Amino acid sequence: MTVLGLGRVIQSVVSGVKIEDSPPFVVTRKVDDQTFEGVWSRASDTTVVFADHILDGTSVTHHGGPVAGDPSGHPVQLIFWGDWWNQADGAARRALFEQRVQDLLETPYFHELEQYGVHAPVWRGSTTVTRPGPPGTISVNGAMTASLDLIDDLIDDDVFPDPDDGARFAFLVLMPPGFVIQDANPANGAHYYDYDQDGPFDRDNYWAGWIRYFDPAAGENPEDTMRTLSHELVELLTDPEGDGWHTERGGGSNEVSDAGQSPGIGYQTAVVGGARVQSYWSQSRNRTVLPLEPGYSARLSAVTHETARRDLDSGTFRPEAGQLAFCVADREYWWKTEEIDQRVTVTLATRLFHSPKVTWRIAGQEVSGSGRIRVSTTIDGFNGRDSLLSPAVVAIDYEVQPDRLILNVPSPGGSFDFDVACTVRDGQITGRTQSEPTSSPAVNVGLQGAIIELDPSYSDQVEACLKELIGRWKQVERPFRKPRPGDPIDQLGGLLTSTLPAYTSGIEYARARMVEQAAHAAAIVLAPEEAASYVRGALTLVPTSRTRLPAGELMRVVGVRQAAYAALKAQRAREAGTSG
Repeated sequence: MTVLGLGRVIQSVVSGVKIEDSPPFVVTRKVDDQTFEGVWSRASDTTVVFADHILDGTSVTHHGGPVAGDPSGHPVQLIFWGDWWNQADGAARRALFEQRVQDLLETPYFHELEQYGVHAPVWRGSTTVTRPGPPGTISVNGAMTASLDLIDDLIDDDVFPDPDDGARFAFLVLMPPGFVIQDANPANGAHYYDYDQDGPFDRDNYWAGWIRYFDPAAGENPEDTMRTLSHELVELLTDPEGDGWHTERGGGSNEVSDAGQSPGIGYQTAVVGGARVQSYWSQSRNRTVLPLEPGYSARLSAVTHETARRDLDSGTFRPEAGQLAFCVADREYWWKTEEIDQRVTVTLATRLFHSPKVTWRIAGQEVSGSGRIRVSTTIDGFNGRDSLLSPAVVAIDYEVQPDRLILNVPSPGGSFDFDVACTVRDGQITGRTQSEPTSSPAVNVGLQGAIIELDPSYSDQVEACLKELIGRWKQVERPFRKPRPGDPIDQLGGLLTSTLPAYTSGIEYARARMVEQAAHAAAIVLAPEEAASYVRGALTLVPTSRTRLPAGELMRVVGVRQAAYAALKAQRAREAGTSG
């Protein structure tokens, strides 16, 4: 584990979790002694690939006709047919669909159509037509004919330009309440083409589709309007005149959007740009797909709360012979240890997941509902006043809530770290998926299950002693100047703090940084034996470090630093003598 700075970053190895399910390292920012923040976990691929389909065949082919291949994008023109769209309810729904379509056009939803030579469409606008009135009860073909005739009249009346003036429009006619399809197998929408004739040699085709009204009073979902609209728009772009991209068969599901259902479940959909839209066939993947917006991500944060505290042990001590004897009074000081029970609240934050579905893991164990797990770990406790690492099995009671995990952890007699992770998917995706955007956020939580308190008069004297020596060092070496050629490498910076676990308190962490500086100062200012005594005494301020970094290792580095500094001083003395 690597710990950097107060408000520091903690990097820990995930244990017991497969790498494909979670990153091999959990990076956490420890905000304060109670708050831990994981990093945002971003979904790497935001295209939903479905596991099944109902395409009337196994592939689509191009049949020689036009597709929506204008590089500038074909303009989408909405036509709201009927006076109802000007009434209060209709106007509100019209505004909703206008915004839904514009937002959808700004997303990557159409990107997989590039394999068919189709460029993403663009927004042109909307218009409401009240005269002639919309059809009432009618057949599917009759509805298509009425829609095409309406557009032909609007072109003749110069409401819309001639079809050969620039990229062809994608006309989409939205029907009002009272529009009913009378066929035995009624459709929610359809698309086709017709032509506008201006003189004997000026005949230009135009493309259009219609979408029926979905009545909430009849238990229908108005969002199915956008699902149907996306279906018809994609097919209008890829097969506008019946000789574009479709299967060799002429059945009812031979176009690319027709494939987008999972048998036994229904339409394959997801929310894109705020609208529920349908999948379509990808020839390159041999699957139906639904490209989503980039930015699906999730993050975990954890907050700890003390719930109970109990005394463990207590006693007195005198400074060991030689350690800081020159600046700490030789007398009795008190100490005591306590154990702490804690509650942890792990909260999930998401971006773009419209209905997050979460699978939680604690220390690699998957959990759901509520219960208790046992985690094998190493705890950092005390034997009297001495720090002691020992194996332990920690009991963790958990309760899974929709966006959080509540943990109650009785003290195991020591402090320890553990990881909480989860996998997040979007519950708004319908249909059987082969792959879909998922995020796997994680957070490393440090729990102080046992602490030691030292007599403040002792701690204050040690800190004052450290500051005094650090001050002397700064006067001698000027440590904040720019490094010069030949300066020895600082091997002490981070040597102690990098070993500290996530449960290290902010006070102890700050003291560890001070001890690092003091060890550096001792190597420069004091004689070797005096420096060794000084550093061993300073380490009493950082009990956690004594289980992570043997004092001998710190002293070895101090000795290396002393030797390097002595060699540098000798070299500079020789250089000064030569110059003289």
